[in-house]
Amino acid sequence: MSRLIDHPVAVRVKKGLPDSFSFRGQSHQILEIIDQWEESGAWWKGEPPYRIYRVQTADLGVFDLKRYKEEWRLYRIWD
Repeated sequence: MSRLIDHPVAVRVKKGLPDSFSFRGQSHQILEIIDQWEESGAWWKGEPPYRIYRVQTADLGVFDLKRYKEEWRLYRIWD
């Protein structure tokens, strides 16, 4: 199961990929990028596609990070 969060986060990028992110005042190191894919935005509104990274962290588990233009969001938390 998962929970949709869609909250802005600060992401540190290394070699073009997310390396860690900060959420609720704590930094979370990414151990592995499990998967990544592109999803279409609301094309009928003229929104561009965005990228999703499913990541495994060292301390809290699995998250989906969304990169939309230059903004990063914590999109989903997996239980």
